[in-house]
Amino acid sequence: MRIRFLFVCAVLVALAFPALAATPKAKGETDLGLSGFFGFTQTATGNGVTHTTPHWYGGTAEVRHIASPLLGFELAYSIAAPHNDTWSASAPLSPSGFPCTPSCSFMPAPSTIQTFDQTFSLDWVPSMKVGNLRPFAVLGIGALLATPDNGQVTVTVPPGNGGGPVLTSFSLSSTVTAAYVYGAGVDWRILRNAGLRLQYRGEMYRDPDIAPSLYPATGAFVQTAEPTIGIYFGL
Repeated sequence: MRIRFLFVCAVLVALAFPALAATPKAKGETDLGLSGFFGFTQTATGNGVTHTTPHWYGGTAEVRHIASPLLGFELAYSIAAPHNDTWSASAPLSPSGFPCTPSCSFMPAPSTIQTFDQTFSLDWVPSMKVGNLRPFAVLGIGALLATPDNGQVTVTVPPGNGGGPVLTSFSLSSTVTAAYVYGAGVDWRILRNAGLRLQYRGEMYRDPDIAPSLYPATGAFVQTAEPTIGIYFGL
């Protein structure tokens, strides 16, 4: 319920942002930033399960308003390209409805699940203008939506009732979790209302549990690093 509340708040703020930034010329500067990044995510381990995410890439869009050095904020949306995550167990699992007798546990081979992530956040952006440069920091909170590409994962289970191994499918599900955003960077103004934006963005969140019917949640907090390069346009 708390995560849903955060997600709804982010959507409401996104809808209200045009009104908040309706008079940028008199009270500050408003811009639109478009960036690409290469992402790195920590491996999550817990409850006998390991979730490994490969390097991936994605893009970020930001609507940013700077009213003063300490009063700046942005709405940001990031999307990651689909990536093949690996889930593995270090001990036998006993998922609900497992078709075996008399023992209902087995050791699955590592499963590859293609997922893509989306992050919505509201961030505080303190900054300081120095000539054509504006160094800034980013600190915010939002919601991470992790979506599996397919609706199920299929694994081989041991023999049941004297028969041979069988393939059994387990359902996958999209997961929303709170995400804490942090980072720093610099805007380099090249034209009067446009320039280059270089930044490092990081996210910290609880590892998404997208295969709950098979793998227990790791419960681990992980961090994602996103070195980012892009451009911005004044609005």
